[in-house]
Amino acid sequence: MFKLKKIFLLTMILLICMSTTAVFAVDIEKFYETDMFEDNNYLDITPMLYPGGAAPQVTNIELNDFCLQGDNFFVVIKVTGYGSGNTTFNGVNVNPTTIIPFINYGTIADGFYYTYNCGVVTEPGEYLFKTTFTSNNPPYSRLTFEVNFEFTDN
Repeated sequence: MFKLKKIFLLTMILLICMSTTAVFAVDIEKFYETDMFEDNNYLDITPMLYPGGAAPQVTNIELNDFCLQGDNFFVVIKVTGYGSGNTTFNGVNVNPTTIIPFINYGTIADGFYYTYNCGVVTEPGEYLFKTTFTSNNPPYSRLTFEVNFEFTDN
């Protein structure tokens, strides 16, 4: 009888673990099916709800990717930490079309990939992409990143 209870409890524990893993796998798969360059795909993220206390400061901004899709020029930056940004492309304000969290380790987002649709580039020349992020929590540190893109006639 005691052995039967052990087997039953072990089976139930395995069943619970497997069903929990399957639920998380479905959420992650749906999350990564989103097209990074699709307009109006802005994720509703509330960075102040960082479960470990105060959200980490913005410590790094780097260029992750850029491309022409159709006539529009897209830029993807990787921001480590939690904050909000003010971004311009050649002096014109641009807003992110998608925000996707990334995790270096653990289960909490370490930062976010921001995708910007910078619009149509009609003239050859040098275009400046500039962003300044301010951390969400004290001491509200600021970090600026800028990169020039050269467009030529083809």
